[in-house]
Parts: sequence; C-alpha cells; structure tokens
Amino acid sequence: MSLEDHRRVPIAEPAIGEEERERVREVLDSGMIADGEEVRTFEREFATTCHVDHGVATSNGTTALHTALRACGIGEGDTVVTTPFSFVATANAVRFCGAEPVFADIERDSYALSVDSVQDRITADTAGIVPVHFAGDVAAEIRALRRLADENGLFLLEDAAHSLGASAYGTPAGSFGDAATFSFAFNKIVTTGQGGMIVTDDASLADSVRTFRTQGRNGEGTYETWGLNLVMSSIHAAIGVAQMSKLDEFVERRRQMKRRYDAHLSDVPDVETPTTAPDRESVHFLYNVSFEDTDTRRSLQTYLADDGIPTKVYYRPVHLREYYRREFGYDEGALPVTERVSSSILTLPFHLNLSDDDLQHIGERVSAFFA
Repeated sequence: MSLEDHRRVPIAEPAIGEEERERVREVLDSGMIADGEEVRTFEREFATTCHVDHGVATSNGTTALHTALRACGIGEGDTVVTTPFSFVATANAVRFCGAEPVFADIERDSYALSVDSVQDRITADTAGIVPVHFAGDVAAEIRALRRLADENGLFLLEDAAHSLGASAYGTPAGSFGDAATFSFAFNKIVTTGQGGMIVTDDASLADSVRTFRTQGRNGEGTYETWGLNLVMSSIHAAIGVAQMSKLDEFVERRRQMKRRYDAHLSDVPDVETPTTAPDRESVHFLYNVSFEDTDTRRSLQTYLADDGIPTKVYYRPVHLREYYRREFGYDEGALPVTERVSSSILTLPFHLNLSDDDLQHIGERVSAFFA
C-alpha cells in the first residue's frame, strides 16, 4: 500500500458497538433517562472490578476528583501533594476545593511520583497525596506512597483516569488509596461519552460523595447539606455497562497493539519505547516514545503529520501552565525530571479502532524517519 493510499488515522477514538446502542435504546424506551437503575448497575459492576465495596458515578472525571477531595475534608488552607505530569484537571480539582496543589517531581523511568520528592513537600498544612496512574500503569511507588500517607496522617487519593483494569502486585488500580477516581471521556479505557467514578471501601466517604453529587440530599431524601448536581445519567451509564462487559477484550487488544508497536520500534537506537515492571499489568492507555532532545521530537511530529499521522505530547508540566506559574510562582527548573520527560516524550495514535495495518504503517514510518 502506498503512503497516498493509507487512511489518515485519528490520535484517539472511542470503540462503540451495537451493544452500546442497544443498551441506550432500552433506556430511552424505558423513559427513565436520568439517575436510574442503569447507573446503579454500572456502579456495582465497576466497584467489583476494582475490588472495592462502593462505586459512585458522577458527571465526569473532574467532578469525581473534586467530590472525592471534598469528601476527604480538603478545604481552604490545605495543601495536597500531587504530580505536575498529568492533565490539568488533577490540580484544578484541588483548587476548586480552595486548597493548594503542591507539585512533587516524578521518576525518570516510571513517570510516576517520586516518593522522596513527595516527602520533601509534606508540611503541617499537607492534607493528602494524589498520585496519578499514568498511561495505563499503576504508579510505581504506590505502596510506598500509601505508607508515607499513613505515617503522616494523610489521605491517599488515586487519580486512575488512565488505568481501569491495570494492577500492581496482583491488586487492581483503584484499591490502594482511601479512594480513587476514574474518567470515562471518549478516549479512556472504557467510555460513557462523559462520566466519572469514585470508588472506595469507606462507607462514610461513599455516603458523603453520594450526598454532595445530589444537591446535598442523603439516602433518606433529606437535604442535610448543600451540594451540586453531579449525577450521571442512565443514558451514559448504559454505554458504560456495555463497555464494561468488553473490558477484558479491550485490555487484551491494547496489549497486542503495544507488542506490535514494540516489534517495529524497540530496536530503533534513537527511540525509547514504554516498558512495564514485572510486578505490574498495564492496560496501555497511551503509547509513548521518547527521544534525546526536543528537536528530534519536533522533526518527527512534522514528518508524521505530513503523512497523515497525528501525534501529541502527554503532558506539558502543569506547574509551568500560565495560571500555576502566576498564582504560585513556579518557574522552569523547579521540577527538572518532569520538565526533561515532558520535553522528550511523544504519544503515537493508540486506540481500538486501529487495525494491524495501521499499526504497521505508523511503526514503519517512525522507523523510516530514523533510518
């Protein structure tokens, strides 16, 4: 197949089938399109997958983060240690609680929070730690972060938006912290279009987030406090239930795709491909390659774009975003490992609608650039 004949591929795309359409039709025919039984089913199945007692669905991943942080007691005057190597929603949710996100550096190999850097940033004002499970893996030092939180009387909230189905030491993502949050945006491991989930073993915390997401209404129907309308609709949940039934299939396909990319790229001297530690099972949400310098990355992006292959940088450091620089005085050099990784990493197209031919074509074009 010539380059001219090969289709242009998107960087990300949802995998929606007839099961999702049928579930949505059933909800529409039932007339209960708001917060109905499909939501409860989705919550129960999701909690079971994460090996926890409670799942609470919300309108999106950011509202899940905000609601979970609030239930953990975060408010004005608190600080929360988190990673700058994430989507800005993680830090924004802390700010929405009135607290300050304090950014710790990451590890070069895993892209996850460095325990030593987190420890250096714990003060009397610190209330919790929010690690991010990046790119479909579980944060490399999640057990050490759990111990550090316990030793200092802090909560541990997992931002697991990338990592539904991943595990470490045989334990699923979402079951290491006091709570965890997930996102169901269009490009996630499973999607509902928009949606989020909070999972926890803590019954009191689960009750708190359920109450807050329904305008302060508790299980008895009493408006015991103030809250917001952050519920998931049954239409969205119906898509989620259908997607969850295919989770194992989705994860296995992602692992196959990762192996196909590796076959083309692992032996290219100038390309560093992603690896997974032996004690982990990744779901490979993103396929990231990295290089020695930013100029190489920029040239490769242009080369691939000219061939109809989009790429993206996940992520640019949050502490160097305009708001956080202005508000908290961060500047370049503050978190050197994060900044170095961000300047060299590049995400290739990686979603379930890519065919083996697509993966081969992309892999061959990256190899050809370096050849």
